[in-house]
Amino acid sequence: MIVEGVRIRYTIETDSFLEDIGKRTTYAFNPNLDLRDDEAISIFKEKIKSGEYKGNVKLIKKVKIPQEFFPLKTVLAEEVL
Repeated sequence: MIVEGVRIRYTIETDSFLEDIGKRTTYAFNPNLDLRDDEAISIFKEKIKSGEYKGNVKLIKKVKIPQEFFPLKTVLAEEVL
């Protein structure tokens, strides 16, 4: 399953996930965000810069997730920020 964009409602920060990527990062995903919508992406980037989201949140373009959504163990991501 490929999820594109940023889901603001769910953040993933599990021990196994953090170990896998080797640093403490919180990723938020929203499959409903159209990555071709520059305005929506700009609004999200501004929210990140303003500190509205806690932690180190990155806008992720594509993420491969296992059948069990939690814990998220496999991340194949392209950072847009």
